[in-house]
Amino acid sequence: MRLPPVRLAPREELAGSARVAPLLRAARQVARWLGPAGQEVAADGTLAATTAAAAATELELTPGELDAAWRVAARTHMLAVTNFRAVTGSI
Repeated sequence: MRLPPVRLAPREELAGSARVAPLLRAARQVARWLGPAGQEVAADGTLAATTAAAAATELELTPGELDAAWRVAARTHMLAVTNFRAVTGSI
């Protein structure tokens, strides 16, 4: 049995869908929240508890959502961590 080929939507449509996906949207919000001055991070590269709580409140995310968004933003270079400071990367 042979299946028909899979056809992806046009690149622009896929990009538009990704921009509104909740996790990617939250990752972008976290990266923008950091701003050019950035925020201090702990030795493990995550936000300090008080800073994370402030970010979650301001961005209306649960702690779990903030954590997931942080990891996505870091792995996709939406944020950059150097010298114990996280700053907005390429969004």
